[in-house]
Formats: sequence, structure tokens, C-alpha cells
Amino acid sequence: MTFVFLRGLLEKDSELLLKWRNDPDTRRNSLHTEEVSPEDHARWFQNMIINRPQEALVATIEGDPVGVIRFDWNPGHDTCEISLTVAPEHRGKGVGFAMAENFIHDMHNVRIVARIKRHNLPSRRIFEKLGFHTMGDDKELLLYAKDLGPPS
Repeated sequence: MTFVFLRGLLEKDSELLLKWRNDPDTRRNSLHTEEVSPEDHARWFQNMIINRPQEALVATIEGDPVGVIRFDWNPGHDTCEISLTVAPEHRGKGVGFAMAENFIHDMHNVRIVARIKRHNLPSRRIFEKLGFHTMGDDKELLLYAKDLGPPS
């Protein structure tokens, strides 16, 4: 079992997140497949640090960054959309599952959704293993959702 720790974004994460974001496999599986310029990334990153339109947590193993999980709450804070990026050298090792499991572990009274490209079998397996169900689809995307009830 892979154990990851989730921490907030730090200024030093910017370059690494851009590298992961522009990785060819990451881009192929992203909703937005274009390469991100360093300037656009710098603006996005500063906005994330200062204004927090979404939130992001960096996953680490023994202090080393291995991925990032981003989440965006709707205005009523009853639905949260998440997305994951695992560092290329850590893919296929259970990191994505551990990140998502860690993130949702203590959440209650919320619906969590993820939009996943149909061809992205590793991400689909992560969310299916966590008990998410498909709630809708189109030609390219599947919408996964899981409703978390009150604490037990």
C-alpha cells in the first residue's frame, strides 16, 4: 500500500507542476490538452496561491512530491470536483489511488465528481475502486460521482 501525505502548495512547486502538466500523457488525459506556456502557468499558479479559485494539494512520499490533486467546490459547498496528476515516474504504483483515498477519507455530506476521458483507464480504475459510479457520459468523457453521507 502506498502512503502519501497531502500538503498545500508552496512557491517552490510551480516549476514541477508545470513539468507534470506539460507531460505528453498528462496532456492526452487532461480536459485541456494544449501545452501550457511558462507565463500562463505562472499566472495560474499565483492566482492559486493568492486567490484560491480552486484548491490544490501536493502529494508527497517521504517528503518528495509525487503528484497533485486539485479540487473545486461549487458555491453551496455540497459538490466538489477533483482531478489528479501523478508524476510520470510514479505512475502505476498506486499513487493516484492513495491521493484520492487520502483526500476523500474525512469528507462527509458532499458529492464528489470527476470528469475522466473514456480512454483514461488508470483514472477510471482509481475512481471505480473508490466506489464512484458513472453518472453520465458523452463521446469523450465519463462523469464519475460518489455521495458521501454523514459521519458514521
